[in-house]
Amino acid sequence: MGFTSFAVSMFFWQNDTFGWLLSNVVGGLSHFTANYFMQRQSTEKIAKNFLVFNITGIMGFLFATGMFALAIFLIKESNVSWLLGSMVGTTTHYLLNNQAMKLNFDIKIPHKTKAPN
Repeated sequence: MGFTSFAVSMFFWQNDTFGWLLSNVVGGLSHFTANYFMQRQSTEKIAKNFLVFNITGIMGFLFATGMFALAIFLIKESNVSWLLGSMVGTTTHYLLNNQAMKLNFDIKIPHKTKAPN
C-alpha cells in the first residue's frame, strides 16, 4: 500500500517529500490494520501492540527519513531514495519492534461494567 501511494503521488504531484510522507502514513496504517484484523487479539494485547508498533514505527520513520533525505541529496533520484529509505526504516522498525515485544509489561484497560439497577 505504501509503495502504491508513493507511485500514485509521484505520478500526480512530483513532490518527493509529499510522496514519502503519504506512503509512510498509508503503509503504516494499512500494516497495523491488517495485523489487527488477521490476529484477532485481546484488547490488552492490541493496546500493547499499538503502543509498541507506533513508538518503534516513529523511530524507524526517523531513520528512514534520514536515509531518504541523504539519498535525495546525494543521488537525486526519488525512486531509489524511496527504496533506500524504506529498507532502512523497515529494518529498523522490525528490529526495534522485535526487541520491544519481548519486554514484559502489562497495560490494564478498564472494562465497562453495568451500573447497578
